[in-house]
Amino acid sequence: MFFLPWGAFAILFAIGFGVPEYIGLHREGDQYPPLTHVIRHFVSGWLAFPLLYGMLGLWGGKALGFPRWWAVGGLCAGLGWITHHFMFTYINADQFPRDPNEKPEDLDPR
Repeated sequence: MFFLPWGAFAILFAIGFGVPEYIGLHREGDQYPPLTHVIRHFVSGWLAFPLLYGMLGLWGGKALGFPRWWAVGGLCAGLGWITHHFMFTYINADQFPRDPNEKPEDLDPR
């Protein structure tokens, strides 16, 4: 994948990912769900986020001609892990509020 010219990879990616995703989203009752749902079902978030971010970083670093494109991929994979980690930290109310009289359920906007 990283040895193809950028344009060829972009076309293959659009066909390999875009077409199944489009079909899964637009056909009611289809036995094949969108690829995003398949990834969610079979791959844990702590692994999926770094892999997806890392692959995008590798591809972007290579496409932009960075000499250490693999390092860009590693940085993006780290960003993917941090995104997943903090997403679940911030999704609920603060468990340790600054005011000791506040309860987390009082802060929950739901």
